[in-house]
Amino acid sequence: MLLCVGVLIYLVLVSDVVTPIGGVDAWAYLGLLLYPLLGIFAVRLNRGFTSSSSRTLFPVTLLMMGCSLSPQILESYGVVCTLAFIAFYYLLSDTYRKHQSMERYFVAFALLSIVTFVTPQLLLLLPFLILCCIPLKSLHLRTVCAALIGIIFPYWMAFGILFFIDDLAFFPQHFSAAITILPPTFDTISFPIRGWMLTIPYLAIQVGWALLLLIPSVANVFFCSSMKVSARANLSFVSLLTIIFLLGMFFLPTICSSLLPLLLLWAAILGDSFFVVPLTRANNIFLTILTILWVVLYVLLVWSISLAY
Repeated sequence: MLLCVGVLIYLVLVSDVVTPIGGVDAWAYLGLLLYPLLGIFAVRLNRGFTSSSSRTLFPVTLLMMGCSLSPQILESYGVVCTLAFIAFYYLLSDTYRKHQSMERYFVAFALLSIVTFVTPQLLLLLPFLILCCIPLKSLHLRTVCAALIGIIFPYWMAFGILFFIDDLAFFPQHFSAAITILPPTFDTISFPIRGWMLTIPYLAIQVGWALLLLIPSVANVFFCSSMKVSARANLSFVSLLTIIFLLGMFFLPTICSSLLPLLLLWAAILGDSFFVVPLTRANNIFLTILTILWVVLYVLLVWSISLAY
């Protein structure tokens, strides 16, 4: 884990001079403090809401391994989006079988609605995030209405403010940006193979790393018979969030950089449950293979930065 933190610091320092991945601004230094703390927070959440009783920092290690491959997660939009979704996850994870949870649904979705002022296309994902709460068994008509009111509330406040200052042109521009899908430009890594250049998008490497964790972890959530009912509900909630994020990154690629930190966080939470419960020889072998693949991907990343330098 300490090695991954050092790798992340190195990539930030190099990105001040070399910018093959789009560059990193002053928010990067805040992110260097945020993501280790975020990993520790994931450990506490796992211990409280899932079946993991491990007191190690293994989820932090998984998170930092992904972060070291993804320096663009330190951009400002990603930091803001990550903080909002952590609050969203914390508020709703504690509503398992609690029917009187309208205020939590309202606050959670109001926070996400505020973030949509920064990333307008995230507004298209919010209705689907309501459906992700089904495994928590606290979703009913009143909580759905509370979530919808929470989504509308920040826009209602903004409308009132802009109405009094006579500046309503913001809303047509904002909603137009939300439904406009532009072709994104992804930074790539290139290396020669027998006389020809192989070009791979950085995002493919980063999402590929997350999928290596997510595919067996999500399968373990749905098919593991030894998992507690409450733990399965919470991890099913995280699994559905992950699936929605993957679909959102595919259909709305312009917000990939904002959703990538969260994808790495969900992968760390689900990966911890996969490697800890139940612990088998197959899990240990897969972890060894995963570590080797991470080393290969990191070498490719550092090599591309060195070539650009």
